[in-house]
Amino acid sequence: MRLILSFAFILFLSSIALAQAAPDHIILISQISVIDTTGASAWSSIRADQDVLIVGDRIQQVSPRRLIKPDGAEVVDGRGKFLIPGLWDMHVHVQELDRSFPLFIANGVLGVRDMGGNLDDLLRWWEQIKAGQLLGPQMVISGLILDGELPADPQHAIPVTTVDQARKIVQQRAAAGANFLKTYDGLAGCVFRHHRRGEEAPSSRRRTRTQFRHGERGF
Repeated sequence: MRLILSFAFILFLSSIALAQAAPDHIILISQISVIDTTGASAWSSIRADQDVLIVGDRIQQVSPRRLIKPDGAEVVDGRGKFLIPGLWDMHVHVQELDRSFPLFIANGVLGVRDMGGNLDDLLRWWEQIKAGQLLGPQMVISGLILDGELPADPQHAIPVTTVDQARKIVQQRAAAGANFLKTYDGLAGCVFRHHRRGEEAPSSRRRTRTQFRHGERGF
């Protein structure tokens, strides 16, 4: 069964850049312990002594039997080491590029959701990662947070006070390539829902409940 490559190699930092590997790059990891997070086994989450075959950016096979080394394959001795599913950090603010990305990868975090930052910088870094020019995790990006007239976090948020302004920002973010929008509860309910201009904003409690329900649907 072909699985999307989403595994982080603990203690295999030299092999971390598999997502950027050439299509014909073959790696055989022998006799490694695989952490099984599928819940398939009621007895143990560790599948010991496994061989794992990776071709390009795909895991082609995980086997308890010794696999025959394909021609030209790089062989990694996995004895005493572990293979785990790649982790996601669902709330980050990437700012220190030289520090953040190496730490993500070294700790097995192969995907991040950036919850507020400079959209141009984040998109540029993600393009460099996809092109193999920069080692880093998969990125899901929002850009700066949308908040009310007095943003709670001015470093990561911008004020949005009218429906027209909100519509324009949504269009701009979509065109630029943002994956989602993050809002704070300071945003007026009428702005959040894109209702007609002049609609009276609901109470603060109502705004919070409305946005919380929308947020739940985003998970």
